[in-house]
Amino acid sequence: MMMVRVGVVVLVVMATVVTMTEAGSVGAGHPGPPCRHTCFRENPGQPDDGETYCCDRGNLPDIPSETHPGRCPHAIPCPASGTRFQPKACAQDGHCRYHEKCCYNSCVKYHVCKLAS
Repeated sequence: MMMVRVGVVVLVVMATVVTMTEAGSVGAGHPGPPCRHTCFRENPGQPDDGETYCCDRGNLPDIPSETHPGRCPHAIPCPASGTRFQPKACAQDGHCRYHEKCCYNSCVKYHVCKLAS
């Protein structure tokens, strides 16, 4: 009788985990809240160039979309490992200051605020 109860508990726990994972997932292998905004990876010469990814799962302010003047600057070499590099994540220009653009950063692999050129 005890073995049956343990088996039932294990099945219930497994079903709960599967249900929770499926309920929170968006696309294959992306658990969490639904995607509010997608961005394109701009990573010339790399396999992920032009790939669409979720750049806001509700972790950024929900504000109207803006387009700031200027262009994204050319890519610069990534800082040395161990460098304190904490760029501000964004999904669109409205998440950045007016003189900045929301641009893909190939070092951190997501969009960040950069000075417009």
